[in-house]
Amino acid sequence: MADRTAVVTGGTAGIGRAVSEGLAADGFNVIIVGHNPGRGERVARDIQDRTNRGHVEFEAADLSSLADARALGERLVRQHGRLDVVVHNFGGMYADRRVTGEGHEATLATNVLVPLRLTLELVPALRAAAPSRVVFVNSDAHKFAKPDLDDLEAERFTAASTCTPARNCSSFWSLDALVSGWPTAAYPCSWSTRVAPGPSRSRR
Repeated sequence: MADRTAVVTGGTAGIGRAVSEGLAADGFNVIIVGHNPGRGERVARDIQDRTNRGHVEFEAADLSSLADARALGERLVRQHGRLDVVVHNFGGMYADRRVTGEGHEATLATNVLVPLRLTLELVPALRAAAPSRVVFVNSDAHKFAKPDLDDLEAERFTAASTCTPARNCSSFWSLDALVSGWPTAAYPCSWSTRVAPGPSRSRR
């Protein structure tokens, strides 16, 4: 199929880069999203040269920011019109409780709020390419704690050893619950929220 387009967040290193390169090798046009323009543009050129298929480009965004996610989504819909695949690979898990500039706990923001906000903004382009696919890459850390859906902002946690997996667990289950409840008529995509590829070490 010609002119297939995919978006990969956190696509400049590790799993995200491997996914981006695999999609490009399969003939997709690939939009890599990350926060470092210099590295992102270098990675996009490298993947383009290595695969010599499709078109690979980079878009800069702060993926802990809902405002940036909204602006990115609007920009991608305006520039591309249709998107076949969105891979939410970017995420975070922190040893201490961090709050974003918009006032949200960082694990919740990067793993749930921002990818959902971006997906909602991309719905017109996903609908245009239906049947499209949205993939959420997750961590296995959720297996080591129970979710606390009454404290998604982790305001009651102080110990890092308890807080980190618990926040990740709450984020995982809230994401799963939210996505599974979306009506297929409004969001004509296939959803994968349980992709956990295992340990990896990415360069920052």
